[in-house]
Amino acid sequence: MRVVGVVLAAGESRRMGRLKALLPFGAHTVIEHVLQPLLQADLAAVAVVLGHRAADIAAVIEKLPVHLLHNPQYQHGMTTSVQVALRDITPVPDAYLLALVDQPHLYVGVIQELLTACAHAQGASDSDLCRQTRPSDSPGGDVSSGSAGTGARPGLERGDAGAS
Repeated sequence: MRVVGVVLAAGESRRMGRLKALLPFGAHTVIEHVLQPLLQADLAAVAVVLGHRAADIAAVIEKLPVHLLHNPQYQHGMTTSVQVALRDITPVPDAYLLALVDQPHLYVGVIQELLTACAHAQGASDSDLCRQTRPSDSPGGDVSSGSAGTGARPGLERGDAGAS
C-alpha cells in the first residue's frame, strides 16, 4: 500500500501571533520536529503544503527529502491545503496520512501503527480509519472522485473559513 504523508503548514497562525511552523521546539523548529517521524516511517513520500510565508518555511526544511506544494488559497482555510495535496501529489497514492504543523508530539510508532491498521483495514467493510483514494467497491469509498455516496471530495470542494 502506497501512503504519502502530508503536513498542512500553509496557515497564518493568527491566534498564536507567531508562525507556528517556525517556533523553536527543542533544538529544532516545530515543522522540523513534525517532519522527522514522518520521514522515519514507512511512507512512500512526504509532502508539505505551504502558503503564508512559504519561502521562510521552505528555507528551514530545504535539505529534508520532502515535496513542497504551494497553496495560493491558504487564507480560505485548511481544506484548501487538503485540496492542493489531492490535486498535486502524483502518482496518486493509495492513501494519505495528514498531519498538522502544530503536532510536534507525533511519534513514528504511532504513524507505523496507523499504517499497519490501514493496511489491515483494506477491504474491511466497517473501517473508517483508512479511506482509499482510488475507486473501490469497499464502503471506504474514493475521496478523489467523490462518486455518489462514497467520497469525501464533495465536502472538500466547499472548503472552510479557517480559524481566527
